[in-house]
Amino acid sequence: MDINILCVKQKGKIKYNSQVFLLEKLNKKQTDGFIYQDNWFLYNSIIGCGYNLYSGKIDHATYDLADYAETDTVADYFRYLLCDDRSPENGTIDLMTDAKVIFNADLIDDFEELLANAIKCSQIKTCLVFFRIQACCPERYVGRISLKQFFEKLRSGQVYLNTAYIISEAEYD
Repeated sequence: MDINILCVKQKGKIKYNSQVFLLEKLNKKQTDGFIYQDNWFLYNSIIGCGYNLYSGKIDHATYDLADYAETDTVADYFRYLLCDDRSPENGTIDLMTDAKVIFNADLIDDFEELLANAIKCSQIKTCLVFFRIQACCPERYVGRISLKQFFEKLRSGQVYLNTAYIISEAEYD
């Protein structure tokens, strides 16, 4: 799973705990033509700096930061990836986008601090967070929501894979 942050119109350096996280900045070529080349047109058109988020303890790994809910629907999707006779056209891809993100509870406060700092670095006080399994799927967005609302959703298991969350400084109902 990829964990991505896109700081919209970033100005300044994002402060974060390097003991907990590794924040790898994507260059323009990676952002435009490599990571989301499939069908994330809106995501690719946003002006800002993109980052991959990894564990600070295990180099270039995300598995100790977050996982996704092990459900029958996820298992069905992986059977498709293993050349089952199912296909995205038959709805299998929708099952995967409904898988919930489970973030490591011990690291969630550090993640919240990192995102708060990313929002501060944005000229319009906005960033996108995206937990992604590399599969061709339709664009899905949630937001604009506040940082508080995002973390309420994350803590309660209401954040989904392959969905970009638009998070802003302001509070929204």
